[in-house]
Amino acid sequence: MGHAPPDIRLHPPITLVSAGHTWRFRCAPGDEASLLAEIDALARDPLVPFDRFDAAIVAFKLGRLSAERDAETTPRHPSIRSTSKP
Repeated sequence: MGHAPPDIRLHPPITLVSAGHTWRFRCAPGDEASLLAEIDALARDPLVPFDRFDAAIVAFKLGRLSAERDAETTPRHPSIRSTSKP
């Protein structure tokens, strides 16, 4: 995975501590699929101490970041209102 130019806004880093290793993952919004492919490749490599469970945790966290970003950038329709019930 390449490095993003400094003017591109990146997702906050996802940090995972597992089996004595600290993993940090980061990508630009819209580049999540590439990051997931890299994570999958790490999990499949028997020489890397990063397994399928680690990959699932990072994928889950990336999904949450993407959903939060989408919620922030998606305009709400004026007829949709949030209400809270007691």
